Amino acid sequence: MFRKSAIRWICSWLALAGSAPVVHAAPVKPAARAVPRLVEISVLPASVQLAGPRSEQALVVTGRYADGSLRDLTAGAAYTVSAPQVVKLAQDASRRVLRPSGDGAAAVTVSVPGAGPRTVPVHVRDFTRPQPVSFRDEVVPALTKAGCSAGTCHGTPTGKGGLKLSLQGYAPELDYVVMAREGGSRRINKADPGRSLFLLKPSVEVPHGGGKRLSPQMPEFRAIGRWIGEGARDDAPGRPELAKIEILPGPRVLMMPGAKQQIIAMAHFTDGSVRDVTSLAKLSSSDEDVATVSREGLVEGLKRGDVAIMVRYQDLLSSLRVTFLREVPGFKWNNPTAFNYVDTHVFKKLKLFQIPTAELCSDREFLRRAYLDAIGVLPTAEEARAFLLDTAPDKRAKVIDRLLERPEFADFWALKWADVLRVQDETMKEQGARKFHAWIRDSFAAKKPMDQFVREVITASGPTSATPTANFYRGLRDPQELTEGIAQLFMGVRMLCAKCHNHPFERWTQNEYYSLAAFFAQVRQRNGPTREEETVWLDPKGEVQHLRTGKTMRPKFLGDAYPEIGPGTDRRAALAEWLTRKDNPFFAKALANRVWSQLLGRGIVEPIDDFRDSNPPVNAELLDALAADLAEHKFDLRHLVRSIMSSRTYQLSAKTAPLNKDDGTHFSHAVPRLMTAEVLSDAITSFTGVPEQFPGYPRGTRAVQLAGTRARTPFLKTFGRPDRNLTCECEREKEPTLLQALALIGGRNLDDRLRNDSGRLAEIAQSAKPDAEVVDELYLSAFARFPSTKEKQGWLTHFGNAKSRREAIEDMGWVLVNSKEFLFRY
Repeated sequence: MFRKSAIRWICSWLALAGSAPVVHAAPVKPAARAVPRLVEISVLPASVQLAGPRSEQALVVTGRYADGSLRDLTAGAAYTVSAPQVVKLAQDASRRVLRPSGDGAAAVTVSVPGAGPRTVPVHVRDFTRPQPVSFRDEVVPALTKAGCSAGTCHGTPTGKGGLKLSLQGYAPELDYVVMAREGGSRRINKADPGRSLFLLKPSVEVPHGGGKRLSPQMPEFRAIGRWIGEGARDDAPGRPELAKIEILPGPRVLMMPGAKQQIIAMAHFTDGSVRDVTSLAKLSSSDEDVATVSREGLVEGLKRGDVAIMVRYQDLLSSLRVTFLREVPGFKWNNPTAFNYVDTHVFKKLKLFQIPTAELCSDREFLRRAYLDAIGVLPTAEEARAFLLDTAPDKRAKVIDRLLERPEFADFWALKWADVLRVQDETMKEQGARKFHAWIRDSFAAKKPMDQFVREVITASGPTSATPTANFYRGLRDPQELTEGIAQLFMGVRMLCAKCHNHPFERWTQNEYYSLAAFFAQVRQRNGPTREEETVWLDPKGEVQHLRTGKTMRPKFLGDAYPEIGPGTDRRAALAEWLTRKDNPFFAKALANRVWSQLLGRGIVEPIDDFRDSNPPVNAELLDALAADLAEHKFDLRHLVRSIMSSRTYQLSAKTAPLNKDDGTHFSHAVPRLMTAEVLSDAITSFTGVPEQFPGYPRGTRAVQLAGTRARTPFLKTFGRPDRNLTCECEREKEPTLLQALALIGGRNLDDRLRNDSGRLAEIAQSAKPDAEVVDELYLSAFARFPSTKEKQGWLTHFGNAKSRREAIEDMGWVLVNSKEFLFRY
């Protein structure tokens, strides 16, 4: 199509023209940071209650400084005990631990140079009362902390080395049988606990495939040994249950280097008692590249960033957010003007982390970005020209408003939701897929509030031909699939792990899973009069049984209460009403995060449907604000899109600076990303004027408008159009591949459309338009900008040397479409 010499010349020239000089910041020596004045100290817990001879309580000492910062002073503080006969102070690695000596009252005075002392009252009771080891409160957590019940060890479904424990101790009644009775109790030695296999193996006194896990100095070892020595008894009925886990001293922002924070895990029980369980709780960091946490609860920062420190004890998991900051040499906040509340929250976090923002994007970058993100099409040459020449100060806001009212908005957002709602020809049949897709598209066109949209999906019943939303229940057919799909779609929670055991990285238990599944226990499907149709109906006798216990489960809102649902009432209606309430803790955040990801390229929580304590949002205040705004405006999708697109954050340039080029999480600059399969196909159609012909659809149908998955053209498949087998956007391929590059460079699809006699390029070649106007028009169509002087002159030279005008224009079209500026959204 195009002489090789011309390809090499133009491609190399474009690469040179599109490159930007690399700016290297001169090394700046950080100024010596003055130590602010210590104002006061505080101690947590403020008072201590010790019950029983083996109870213990650590203290955390915090210093508040004149600049408002907080620092952990636990290790350097001095401690004085008023009554050693009541309480004594012991050192447990990084922790100072109070242990009882006798019943009575005492006081511990904590002092730090430069601040007044603090006194902590201590009360000890039941010192002489026997305190047997609790299997559930001590032994099971000890096995979890040592890693014995991890999924990579004996907690795997098949166990290891003949020993099978419940994952993370989620089934203590089964673990008790395994430890105390299985195999003729050969794993324990009540007469000589230290010779028990449960201690010999993890301490590698005898060979152990899992390596060394315990030593006699560890609290886990002592708990298991004492339990065996006391007769390896199970807990008596009626023992207080664990109610919640509290982590002291609460969220912290710490300055590096040398940033450390001692934490304490406090277990609250149903009888009102509170215990320090740090020594037996499993502690972990959500990002060990940012911070680590020791067995004793000492958190140590390694680099700038946020982490969640997770504490697991028994079947509960709690987390603590810790932020680590570092002085950045040469940083100076550029003080960008906030356009709305979005920027207020984004800029607050960027300033805290000393990451400057990029400059505002250019008009042509904004226009092309806004069109692709909001409606999935390129602006026409006429639209681009008019916008670039417009001098009105509010022209960007006007573009956003116009885009939200265009019919393509409904087409594009219907595509996004059809992906995750699994609108698929194989499961729904072609008629069902088209009807469901049309309902989704019509809902967006009618500006249906998203809470109503979700309620109609969840509560759908009836023939799929008459009730399009009932097709949703053809892709997810049983209570378990529906539980996982609904939670992931509308709550941003992945529940799959909790189907077989308590979630290892989240607070959701097996009980929560099956109680949520009970909302869908009565949903049934039966065949309709034709093979294309089914009917979704409710069986009042439908129930869900717990996988492990066999117990019939009552419907329960996730992490919330049991609703009152009368006989004959659709349980799903109660779930839908709870889920879409303004104060629901899941729905608004999950929806806001999806919309943010579409417009900014990544979620505030990433992956966008994986909200959990061990995967915290990068900007929790921003997510809360977006969710509140969405709920306050009655779940109006267009309002949220407008708010985000109107922000300065959305309109930042993709051009980075030395101090923000490594930021991939805090939205200091735009992130280029490849157009999705359907959008790219439509962009090539727009540029060439030659529509794609999709099987079963009239000519002129855009790829974005395809309903199901049957129209699998080679181009769409190559560029990652999903099969919609998963309730997850992860199914759509987003990373560029070599196969995609080859499809564009030498593929027939693009070549045929560039050379089509009825196409736009042929029409332009036959017109009387001057070459200079042709170059302008094609640049405006492809990039929403005018060519630079150098670019324009280069193409005019090529036109003058070409054998034919049409061939030169086709050459130009090929180069423009294959450029990064065309293929990527900047």
